[in-house]
Amino acid sequence: LTARLQNLGPDTAQTVVAKLTLPAGLTIVSAAPNSGTFDIATNRWTIASMANAIDATLVIVVNVASAPSAPITFAIESSATVDPVSANNNATLTLNSTLQADLTATISGPSVVNPTDILTYQIGAVNVGPSPATGATLHIELPATLANLQLSCSVISGNAVCPPTLGTAATQDLVLATFAANSEIKIVATGTAPVIGPLSARAVINAPVGVTDPVTTNNTTADVVTQVRVAIITSTIAADKVIYSPADTVAVSSTVASAANSLAITAAAVNLQILDSANATVFTDSRTIASLAAGAS
Repeated sequence: LTARLQNLGPDTAQTVVAKLTLPAGLTIVSAAPNSGTFDIATNRWTIASMANAIDATLVIVVNVASAPSAPITFAIESSATVDPVSANNNATLTLNSTLQADLTATISGPSVVNPTDILTYQIGAVNVGPSPATGATLHIELPATLANLQLSCSVISGNAVCPPTLGTAATQDLVLATFAANSEIKIVATGTAPVIGPLSARAVINAPVGVTDPVTTNNTTADVVTQVRVAIITSTIAADKVIYSPADTVAVSSTVASAANSLAITAAAVNLQILDSANATVFTDSRTIASLAAGAS
């Protein structure tokens, strides 16, 4: 921004003091007058002496934290020399500011777990900038069937503040009160996997009111789908002959197999029953398989 003072004469103006007033959302980063001094603590520009027909300029760099709520005002507060026309001693500037912040959400988790395993999701929120995203909302959706759900938050980089309270609900909206450009936070969620799947989780980051996200395709993550292993067991039975004669010896074999992606099992009961042509039981046998690993038989 450039502020300008002009002495229209006819006399030299002595001890001229002008004040710059910024609305909420704007702060001065630096100020460079070509004449006099600028006090950044009070936003006052003082020029000891201005000759007739002299212009003075002040170049100001401001930080835009949020859209300005009012115009910028620049006014001559005082002068040791009488000013016969005070109507032109005030100026205003309405700054139409559009804040932009490229926000990204990420999530990762396991593809397969066993029942009652501790399952961990890592959820990230990144502000690439260029503007801060004060009040951005991180929406998380975790499996409702997770038990003992716990969440923790850490700042990975930049000027960001974790939400003060992290609940234990599977679906939450977490408000990031401080989320400057080039900052990142990470949420770690852990819980006990149920016995039945699949499980699905995702995250969405939403810009606050007054901030535009120029790239919205990275606001919503793809669903992380986690399968819960189950026992996939098959049993087969085979005889050594198709047709038997009276008094023949019957040889029967039975196989129990676990699929490669099955959950390992223990203490599995196997019951064998042989029936005759009249469906009468002629043989029974019961066995217990102490353990059967995935892919074993």
